[in-house]
Amino acid sequence: MKLILASSSPRRKDILNEFNYKFNIETANADETMDDSLSAIDNVKAVALRKAMAIGKKIDTIVLGCDTIVVIDGKRLGKPHSKDEAFTMLKSLSGREHEVVSGVAILFNDETYNFATTSKVYFKSISDDEIKEYIETGEPMDKAGAYAIQGLGGRFVDHFEGSEYNIIGLPIEDIKPILDKYYYMWKIRDVYIPNLVVLAPMAGICNEAFRRICKAHGAGLMVAEMVSDKALGFSNEKTIKMTKVSPDEHPISMQIFGADVESLVYAAKYLDNYSDCDIIDINMGCPVNKVAKKAGAGASLLKNPAHVYEIVKAVVDAVKKPVTVKIRIGWDSESINAVENAKLIEKAGASAIAVHGRTRAQMYSGEANYDIIKAVKEAVSIPVIANGDINSPQKAKYVLEYTGCDALMIARGAQGNPFIFEQINEYLMNNRLIEKPSNQEIYDTIMLQHSYLVDLKGNKLALLEMRTHISAYLKGLPGSATIKNQINTSNSFDEVTQILKGYLLA
Repeated sequence: MKLILASSSPRRKDILNEFNYKFNIETANADETMDDSLSAIDNVKAVALRKAMAIGKKIDTIVLGCDTIVVIDGKRLGKPHSKDEAFTMLKSLSGREHEVVSGVAILFNDETYNFATTSKVYFKSISDDEIKEYIETGEPMDKAGAYAIQGLGGRFVDHFEGSEYNIIGLPIEDIKPILDKYYYMWKIRDVYIPNLVVLAPMAGICNEAFRRICKAHGAGLMVAEMVSDKALGFSNEKTIKMTKVSPDEHPISMQIFGADVESLVYAAKYLDNYSDCDIIDINMGCPVNKVAKKAGAGASLLKNPAHVYEIVKAVVDAVKKPVTVKIRIGWDSESINAVENAKLIEKAGASAIAVHGRTRAQMYSGEANYDIIKAVKEAVSIPVIANGDINSPQKAKYVLEYTGCDALMIARGAQGNPFIFEQINEYLMNNRLIEKPSNQEIYDTIMLQHSYLVDLKGNKLALLEMRTHISAYLKGLPGSATIKNQINTSNSFDEVTQILKGYLLA
């Protein structure tokens, strides 16, 4: 799905990005002449539509056109074309009430939406010196009125009525339901997700730095690395830091693990109240001894379906955010009970289930069992996410079609290969295979991930963690074994950078 903003306003694009709509700006060469025989509302609707139509209707593309005009005493403000005209116009607005009329046009395939909204805006009293200083800043004269009120409460605005976004011609409350209808491909309760590919919660891997990289390459939903319910209960500083979410990560799920109902409820309530995550996930699939045996958590919980129900029900009842659960198909080959557990998880009120197609006993060996995942999907009505051995676009399409699942979860296939998300998205939507990333793309991605890690953890830890990530990025490349050894013995990232330049860019 492509999104095009028929506007020259980067501010509008920034706001749409805040709501997780990734629009590209294309300048619309459209007639913006106003017809004096029409009302302000009809005029602004017409201009917005002409802007959108200048881009044109395209297959699987949302085109959004916007326009804004200012009305005072029932008359539309004209466009000043000189500093003197701009001064007179702004002087007339000083200390006055006026109306902002915002027009919107949305095109998608054969559908067209065209509407307008109005907002009241009240100017401050502006001195002559303030107006002159403003005019001398170099703003385009024909935009002088708009620049004065826009920017979510421009410098001359005292206050306004209605949504602040309306002021810059972007009535989000009216636009969002339309965009959600076409842009988002599925949802977990009230959390809309733009594509079918989910980043799995890999411990020690899926920190904020890696998640941001995956998001930029097309992950529709991300699940953060699991955090301990006990650690949150003890207000462990490191664990609390792991629950932080950057603005460009949404939608994102935060995963907790534990075995005690009260402790898990406490952890879930903490995430509900203090984390910006959109979804709370309960880990019932981790196979490692530290979690599954020592703590009696993770995949160990699957052995007791009644306890599974008890945990999920208690967490769902305690929080406002959607609750999901990640499971395996069973503890071992003698106790494959994914369908039974899935039904109880749904009954307890969970909003989705992710199923890894292996037992705990298998760990990560053998092959994922898609027949069991398919059976889970057929047994419940909530979304089911298939997980296990999805490491190529072709495999992704096969698993999606065979299991009938709502989405796919990528784990090890994304390590050192965040490009897999855009590759799968393109293959699912357009049946087209994207070329593998160039050495330059790999190098640039490593550098960006390192910069995120430095911001997150500092230089020392960033160096140590990037060794693991870089090994994954270089996996399978000719002669990479020697390069990995050099990187693992480097004492600074400057050394690592020079090694990578010599290997990837020479």
